[in-house]
Amino acid sequence: MEGLFSDEGHDQHIQDLLFVLAEWHVNAKLRIHTDSTVSRLKDLTRLFGFSIRYFANKICPTYQTRELPREEAARVRRRAKKASQGQPTSNTNISLTGKLHKTFQLVTYKLHAMGDYVWHILHFGTTDSYSTQMSELEHRSVKRYYSRTNKIHHARQIARIHRRERLIKKVLLQHEYSKLSLKRKRKLSEIDKPLKPKPEDGHHYISTSRNVPVRVLHWVASHDQDLAFRDFMPKLRNHLLGRLRNPGFGDDGTHYSLQELSHVFLVNDRIYEHKTMRINYTSYDMQRDYDIVNPRIHSDLMAASPLFDPESSITEDGHPFIYARVLGIYHAEVIYTVPGLEASAHTMEFLFIRWYKRDLTYPAGFQRRRLHRLTLSDATDLDSFGFLDPDDVIRGAHIIPAFAHGREVFHSRSQHFPCTDWKYYYVNCFVDRDMYMRYRGGGIGHIHAKVDDPIQENGSLEEEELNGMDAETSQVTEDSPNNADNEREDNDGNPTDSSSDDSDDGGDIHDVEESSGSEDGNIDNTLLGERLNEDIRDEFGFADL
Repeated sequence: MEGLFSDEGHDQHIQDLLFVLAEWHVNAKLRIHTDSTVSRLKDLTRLFGFSIRYFANKICPTYQTRELPREEAARVRRRAKKASQGQPTSNTNISLTGKLHKTFQLVTYKLHAMGDYVWHILHFGTTDSYSTQMSELEHRSVKRYYSRTNKIHHARQIARIHRRERLIKKVLLQHEYSKLSLKRKRKLSEIDKPLKPKPEDGHHYISTSRNVPVRVLHWVASHDQDLAFRDFMPKLRNHLLGRLRNPGFGDDGTHYSLQELSHVFLVNDRIYEHKTMRINYTSYDMQRDYDIVNPRIHSDLMAASPLFDPESSITEDGHPFIYARVLGIYHAEVIYTVPGLEASAHTMEFLFIRWYKRDLTYPAGFQRRRLHRLTLSDATDLDSFGFLDPDDVIRGAHIIPAFAHGREVFHSRSQHFPCTDWKYYYVNCFVDRDMYMRYRGGGIGHIHAKVDDPIQENGSLEEEELNGMDAETSQVTEDSPNNADNEREDNDGNPTDSSSDDSDDGGDIHDVEESSGSEDGNIDNTLLGERLNEDIRDEFGFADL
């Protein structure tokens, strides 16, 4: 949505609105809640009410919106069908051609129900623990049974069909059980073999296959014009030596001398390439899950910043993660010769990567309601390409291009074939629940990493703006297009009188947000998730429903 609207003020507010809605959505769908997450959802509901009312009453009236071509075609078909059947229409003056005006309506059930989520979560549990999907889908079963009858005494015939299906399923289950018992007998008769460790047991899994060997010296020489392979072997030896000298701690970034690097050898000067790497992790709700990293399609990952302090949960630059694009996944047999000790080969895994750099000029974070922005590191920089220990990877990252800023030319292997890539990227922290909790904090058993940058004067949507926004939109005026008392139309384009509508809309998002605000209209724009002491039922007006 960035840059979609010519008015910069409208564009900024719509981006704020979408960010708040995305955060509200992921909070409402969390599979485990704590006091802080419930409090956060309550604050987001109030903030969304401010933003959506401002959008409906101040931004929407400035744009003339009309129905889509398919909506127009459907309306024309309905009116033509009614006319052919001789049914009178409420307004025969409306032309069958021409698109009707369409306005954004706040009076919908989806917006009305958003204020009920907190109360329902506290009383019935998380939203994934109950659903009407099974009961709704069961209607299809009855209709399917009915279509198989002769429509005479259908109840008895449906019962017979259901009984036959149940007996057939019972026979199939018995057949499956018999096959399983035969498999167990065969396994018991075989000689026991040592079980291979499951990929889920460790931090990650990379195949040990040697089917794709790479002759390093020849490979590097064939890419001598590619900046990614500049100082490839010295960087690789430096990375491996750092891990060999500091087992359990990984490469600390120390630069070793050429004499020290001369003690590191690759067996047969070969490394072995792999297509994928599986990263296992524990999610915010204490479930085991995994990400697949593939250099061709899912190549982005995130790791802990070397500047991150676990005790204080902060970093020097205000961001606990670093990001990289995987160019290759390898393992090698490495020999480290130490004077006085017998040389032995070590199987070592490593990732060939290109680093992302965070755009420090772009204000981002939850307080500014913007995703963090990245750029690919300059190819001419000596440290733009390097190696990473797979043990340092936290998860795969969802990094999306910033389409509004276009592409730019970066390094290429040949000047005749320039390569282009996106100028900026965004880190999507809303890609799933666990990813959001890693940025927001509060995952059970996880270190709370503070992601927000220090507040600056150019942060978007300050507290004064929200207060002014609430004052402007606290009451929908009679001439607002969203009231549309005299302009509302039915599906056929006929004007209707909204005075007959149910006037009890105390549960919609408008009234929910007014009742949840403080007396002076101020809200806490920092949204740090402090627990609100007001009673939820009284605050959201559920007692009146």
